[in-house]
Amino acid sequence: PFGNEWIDFSKTYHKIKVAQDGVYRIPFGTLNNISGLNLSTVRGSDFILYYMGDIVPIYVSTNNFFTQNDYIEFYGKRNDGTLDRLLYADPDNQQPNPYYSLYSDTSVYFLAWQTGNPRNIINITNDLTNLPAKETSCKQRSLIQQTAFFSPGKPYYSSDPLYRAIYEAGEGFQGAQNLIAKNTPYTATFNTDGALTTGTASLRFGLTGTSNNQHVTNVRFNNSTVWDTTYFSYSFNIKQFQLPQNNFSASNTLTFTASGSGATDNNTISYAELIYNRNFNFNTLTSNAFSINGSMGVKFIEIAGFNDQSSTPILYDLTNNARIVGSSSNPLQFK
Repeated sequence: PFGNEWIDFSKTYHKIKVAQDGVYRIPFGTLNNISGLNLSTVRGSDFILYYMGDIVPIYVSTNNFFTQNDYIEFYGKRNDGTLDRLLYADPDNQQPNPYYSLYSDTSVYFLAWQTGNPRNIINITNDLTNLPAKETSCKQRSLIQQTAFFSPGKPYYSSDPLYRAIYEAGEGFQGAQNLIAKNTPYTATFNTDGALTTGTASLRFGLTGTSNNQHVTNVRFNNSTVWDTTYFSYSFNIKQFQLPQNNFSASNTLTFTASGSGATDNNTISYAELIYNRNFNFNTLTSNAFSINGSMGVKFIEIAGFNDQSSTPILYDLTNNARIVGSSSNPLQFK
């Protein structure tokens, strides 16, 4: 396969470029200016959106013909390392950063139309009667990325380095080569607003040696050691740990210290990710992506401190392709 099997060459596709994660709305006025699109013959249910060859669920304000106040809405994602995985023989252990593209931060979505699109997002009525017990926590991701240096991979022949023509472990964007140098620690600070002091968080990071010697590395989370290791040369490491949240605060630190026996001990990181349990006080945020545990029953969420900027708050369920329109209040309530 060449990856273009999704293309129907009898259709016209219009590019939509996305450089940040979020909900995007295409209003009537924009659609009405698209060459070749006649809104008097194309219904809302006919629109279809593609990304990376797959159909993307969209919300249309009407399944019938659009009028002045109608629109298309979808959740778009910036380009990350998803396609780059194909460049590595063992991407789970070799790709330095799954969240950062080797080529561009901009995704391209393709809008077309046909008769009937079965992947539309449904609108669910926010029925606040017979409420179950409200959810007490959700999962939030805090991500730190280092992209100052492009590592060409493991060098061969130190006097005049050569590099293999395939992508090797750690090849890609990372921090400066001496981000973690001998006796010069590097500390990353996670923004963990709303963190609970109960439950377990998941920590993951990518660490690379950038000098041709033995590396003696200590990694501490909030001054408690999570990993002591010795590794060699230009090796790349992906490590994951489960951390109790009993000592979490609104910000938490991850410190890397190098102390090899030689004159040089250079290391760097590509990313560090913390997925933690937080409360539903969103502290003036205007948007937020979070997850909750799934179940067969109805869920009730109450969100405090959300800044709706005097607009109607909308909750997107990206797992079930659903959309719930709330009302401006504090706290917000969704069922």
